[in-house]
Amino acid sequence: MIIEIIVGLWILFISFIDVKEKEVPSILTTSIILFLGIVNMQNLAYGIFASVFALLLYEFGFIKGLADIKVLAIVGLMINSLPLFLIFMLLTVVFGTVFKILMVKVRKKKQTEMVSFIPVFFFVYLGIILIKLMRWV
Repeated sequence: MIIEIIVGLWILFISFIDVKEKEVPSILTTSIILFLGIVNMQNLAYGIFASVFALLLYEFGFIKGLADIKVLAIVGLMINSLPLFLIFMLLTVVFGTVFKILMVKVRKKKQTEMVSFIPVFFFVYLGIILIKLMRWV
């Protein structure tokens, strides 16, 4: 459980940087990926699947940056079952779509504008942790 808390705080920290600076230093995401790859080796397949999923989202224009891809890989490295991974994908698409709609309709952002998207992944991560705690999956 301590690793989940550390990762959650790390993603929250990266979210603040993304909102403030509109970019995240690569060392902040790569270092946690390496750490989790060693500590959570049993979840490595889900981290790889999450990276592929993130690349697909990037190709379709759903996410726009390398930091977004890396943060999805970080969340994937915290997943330990296929049902939880499917829920992760669903939450990412649903929360991301709602966020994009709010940005366009409420904040009047253009779809081509860079928008900090990592906070969405923080809420996806919180959803995954809540599901794990409730033992629904």
